[in-house]
Amino acid sequence: MLVGLPSVHASTSDAWAEHDAAVLEQCLALSQFEDAEAAGEPVLFSDEAGMTALLIAGTYPQAHMNGERGQELCLFDRAEEQAYIADADTLTSPSVEDENARDVDSAQ
Repeated sequence: MLVGLPSVHASTSDAWAEHDAAVLEQCLALSQFEDAEAAGEPVLFSDEAGMTALLIAGTYPQAHMNGERGQELCLFDRAEEQAYIADADTLTSPSVEDENARDVDSAQ
């Protein structure tokens, strides 16, 4: 049974929905992005690791970033019910569509 979840079996859909809501709430609260949003679904690590990961996307608020989009990786410690966040712009590479758009732009 997971610590901090309601006193129902951890595999019930209600317990996991509460878990996912807590992950989303804490991760969005830690984000530097004013328009922060989940960029996917939570990723559950094994009970041994006890972590849930969530990728957050949003727009950098700093003026020098000129409205550039970014991403952060949030790790949620299920036992401690504590979230941690870090910049994660290098976590994923540019999509093929982005690369193709750059190629077209440079050819013009």
